[in-house]
Amino acid sequence: KVEGSKITLTSMFDEKEITASQVSEVRMKTVRRRSAVYHFPVLVTDKRKEYALQGFPVGDEILYGFLLNWWNAYRYKK
Repeated sequence: KVEGSKITLTSMFDEKEITASQVSEVRMKTVRRRSAVYHFPVLVTDKRKEYALQGFPVGDEILYGFLLNWWNAYRYKK
């Protein structure tokens, strides 16, 4: 869930709220499993914690573009 400069990441076990100023990088990660290749967006925080985002119906490339635009819009605002 995205609200202004904050993003809330929800998993089966916990919920984490991160602001855009805490994010140090938004990138695509590639993982090879057996003969398949998977690409998914990753948020990296300033403490070097990585949050992989997978399984969204809109597609990983669209989600990556959205996250990158969100981060660029709010990264220098408090």
